Amino acid sequence: MLIDCHVHAYTKKQITKLLLSMKKNRIDKSVIMYWPNIGGTKVPKINEVLKNIRNYPNLFLASSIRITDDRKFNREFEELKNILSKKQIVGVKLYLGYEHFFANDPRCNKIYELCIKYNIPVIYHTGDTWNLKNAMVRFTNPIYIDDVAVKFPKLKILISHLGNPCWIKETAEVIYKNKNVFTDFCGTLSFPGRFEKEYNNNLKKEILELVAYCGTPRKLLFGSDFDLYKQEQYIKFLESFTEFSKTDLEYIRHKNAEKLFKI
Repeated sequence: MLIDCHVHAYTKKQITKLLLSMKKNRIDKSVIMYWPNIGGTKVPKINEVLKNIRNYPNLFLASSIRITDDRKFNREFEELKNILSKKQIVGVKLYLGYEHFFANDPRCNKIYELCIKYNIPVIYHTGDTWNLKNAMVRFTNPIYIDDVAVKFPKLKILISHLGNPCWIKETAEVIYKNKNVFTDFCGTLSFPGRFEKEYNNNLKKEILELVAYCGTPRKLLFGSDFDLYKQEQYIKFLESFTEFSKTDLEYIRHKNAEKLFKI
């Protein structure tokens, strides 16, 4: 069993491409992370994405909400409550850095309480924000997620992207000390280039150091960040961790995702 906990596909064409990739790479399930039209990037509305995946029982959707748009927050929050009441989504993604707020921003508390009520995780973007205009990396530091984990111990939390490249050690500390916090390594590998091998080897070393600090690899989830990255690239990377036992790999491959997303 293999679950990709972090993909992006919204239109029918994108979803078809995702399904073909999943079949090719023997991926059983994928969780789509919704992008809430930040920075002018257009994606279909959440209800359209739900419609596009409704005939595919191996696809699941994590919704999102814009925290800093005061004019639309209340309306989007009511929409979020509605789709949660219908059990149409499996998580809520917050885009730290792409929006200018820290994880411990009091405006998020209503969302955390809602996630606890429906027993779904909150997922944070952390680390690199590419080169999107107006994005600010300082907001993506995962150390502030510790505040949330302590204040809301029943909240399931997933730190996406390891806090890479600046804050992998901070991520290690937060997931080590908080039982309710996990991380994934999606979207962290190098694109093809002159120093691709060196970069990926260093990333593997940092992940092993994170695992050593935590004392277990069972805090990790498999994710690819498809369609920005190829799923086979991340499968190959996971398979390079010969240091992990077969049992530990099962947690990374699917057991942690099953627990967090109830899929």
